[in-house]
Amino acid sequence: MIDFEDFEKIDIRCGTIIKATEHEKAHNAAYILHIDFGKLGEKVSSAQLTENYQPAELLGVQVVAVVNFPPKRIAGLKSEVLVLGVLNEESGTVLLTPERRVKNGSRIA
Repeated sequence: MIDFEDFEKIDIRCGTIIKATEHEKAHNAAYILHIDFGKLGEKVSSAQLTENYQPAELLGVQVVAVVNFPPKRIAGLKSEVLVLGVLNEESGTVLLTPERRVKNGSRIA
């Protein structure tokens, strides 16, 4: 169990994928996502989404991500945010997305 104060330290925001390409240096199949977080700017993430998504279909999709973890080096890429998804044992990761369009950078409450 964690305290609610611990949860409040996590900065979770919504952003829109503006570019998605294969992360060719990754050991496990992944994409490099460029995500627009409004006033927070554009952030880059490495995400293992290849089982359910093609790069072209990710363009314009709004995603939910943790934006205040320290950057992590993944196969030579500086991944700045952690895109959130649900691990489906049968078919791989499914993105968490808002049910309606929201302003980029909106904080998850």
